Amino acid sequence: QEHLNTLTLTENQALALSLRVLDTDDFYQFNEKQIFYPASLIKLFAAFMAQDILKASSLDEFTVNDLAVAIKNSLLESDNDALSLVYDFISNSSSGLYQKQNFKDFAQARNTITEYFRAKYFSEELALHNKCYSFAPYGRDLKLFLEQGSNQVLLSDIEKIMTLIIEKEQGLLEFMQRDGSCKQSEFIYQGLNKWDLDFFYSKAGWTSSVRHDVAYFSIKGRKYLFVILTKGLSEKEDLIPKLASLVDFEALS
Repeated sequence: QEHLNTLTLTENQALALSLRVLDTDDFYQFNEKQIFYPASLIKLFAAFMAQDILKASSLDEFTVNDLAVAIKNSLLESDNDALSLVYDFISNSSSGLYQKQNFKDFAQARNTITEYFRAKYFSEELALHNKCYSFAPYGRDLKLFLEQGSNQVLLSDIEKIMTLIIEKEQGLLEFMQRDGSCKQSEFIYQGLNKWDLDFFYSKAGWTSSVRHDVAYFSIKGRKYLFVILTKGLSEKEDLIPKLASLVDFEALS
């Protein structure tokens, strides 16, 4: 809290943070009402929803296996092409050229993703209608973005999707960052290097304007869920590791 209070942010910058001790449900939140563009954190939502739909489906073996690989790569590699296939599946829609006569149906199909999570008591601010794009949306995806704006989440939405994964879809954790071997190690993981971790899973998201991380880990047998979201601070690559390094987990145990 002391360090957060010393941060000087402009009107175009924001930071939100939450830390939960899952064994006791003690928690700390900072700036929980701030809205953020989630970037690749939407892959958590897509993967969870896809797993839920697959349980009740009767798809052929090739399709099931193809989707399983796409779900894995969307999380493990943060692959936007893999996410595209998963989004088409969970929304029962597909990207393509804009056509006025069927655009309303396309938009409604994409909005079912947001509705699915709002029905599970996620925030009313939550919006998940867009895919992630390596460069920019095209065709009906572009039209949807222009009409409905970007995806958005609150801090609580990221906490809730990770909690659902931990409680109901633990298999998805195996597709997430588990050590310091990839780009995501530059985030919360880097700030925990003085602690002996029992296990560690995380998913980061970043663009030129946002930089986020959510991590589920254990230190000395105690489990934690840590979320850090930032806007307008992407160039400060040391900010998330710094914030993580300041937590005294000995005092929390």
